[in-house]
Amino acid sequence: MASESVTTMRAVDLNLLDVRLRVDGDVPPALDMLRRLYDAPEFAAGGAGRSVELTFQVAEGRARRMEVDGRSDRLPAGADPAALVCEAVFREVLVRSSDYVLVHAAAVEHRGRGLLLVGPPFAGKTTLGLALADRGLDYYSDDVAAVRRSDGRLHPFRRRAGVRLQGGGRDYRRVSSSPDMAERAPAGVVIGAVFLIEPAGLPLEAEAEEAWTLVLAPGATDAGSEILNHPALRIAATSEDRGRVRFDLIPQSAGSATPAALRDFVARRVQDILYVGPTPRRWPQASAVQPEVASLAREAAALELVRHTLNRQPGSALLRSYGEHPHLGIYADLLGALAAARCYRLRPGTPEATAEVVLGTIEGRIDPATGRPEHKHLGPSTAPARGAAAEEESRTCMRA
Repeated sequence: MASESVTTMRAVDLNLLDVRLRVDGDVPPALDMLRRLYDAPEFAAGGAGRSVELTFQVAEGRARRMEVDGRSDRLPAGADPAALVCEAVFREVLVRSSDYVLVHAAAVEHRGRGLLLVGPPFAGKTTLGLALADRGLDYYSDDVAAVRRSDGRLHPFRRRAGVRLQGGGRDYRRVSSSPDMAERAPAGVVIGAVFLIEPAGLPLEAEAEEAWTLVLAPGATDAGSEILNHPALRIAATSEDRGRVRFDLIPQSAGSATPAALRDFVARRVQDILYVGPTPRRWPQASAVQPEVASLAREAAALELVRHTLNRQPGSALLRSYGEHPHLGIYADLLGALAAARCYRLRPGTPEATAEVVLGTIEGRIDPATGRPEHKHLGPSTAPARGAAAEEESRTCMRA
């Protein structure tokens, strides 16, 4: 009985949207990191949701095994248990959450409306979100925009913001907001604007459609070795962050079937892969770029949000909940969530200059079409609706 009491005191209980997690183990740094990352009021234990128990054990200071709902996974010797546990917790949310569409985007709130900052990995979403928070906007998330399916509203997921450090690794910062927001979970808000970040610059060594990025989960050493020795691929660059390894890949020669080769690899190694997609273009020197913004149709923005949805991996609870055509269902829900939103393409410059352009656009000081003030507040998009042929094109794309 006494041991049960100790375990209860040691365990971390989290309420992550519609998933309730109890995390237990004998590595205090892992539990301390979880408490630090998820210290916002909305993550406090309690509430309704799908209950999951995640436990882990170590031997001689090296991670050996992690158990999730009775399923045991071996962990690589020498890996950082704290980082692996935090990654595992987040993966459980992506697999089990079905009440929310989780978009890979930074999110802030301005005058009662939500703003989504969407873009590829390393596009600067977190940096721009923090720059807007410094200007008084309320922080909702650094990279997970939680859109609830039942009401189409943006809900907070204020995990500490992971800021990349110059020498590698990350610093996890609690973003300051208004005093009342720090003490309570903010309510869901209508989405008022979406900015699709499109970094300027040249691709790595090929046209954008020929350069691909693959990010492997911590400990996926066999998968990494396979990529390193893949006959159809050439590695242009690699980087590492918290045990995750990123490969930027290009074909060995013109006409190489890189996407087909990657599709085959992904089919066999899906459990090891966190991200795969076209390589984002390199950022030029930010100081040399003037931020630019242009209007974007809501339908096109919703399609981009589908592509950046984190919890639509095969077998996820979200996909199962939609039935026969899940991607069409996600598209319809996100398009409905954008009913009151203005949508834009954004080419960023420095974080400070880009934040000013974003604020000027949503506050009516900058019109993306003319450069003159036009909009008085966030409201419905004025982009013309697309015709039946364009809608059918979207459905075809989603089915593909």
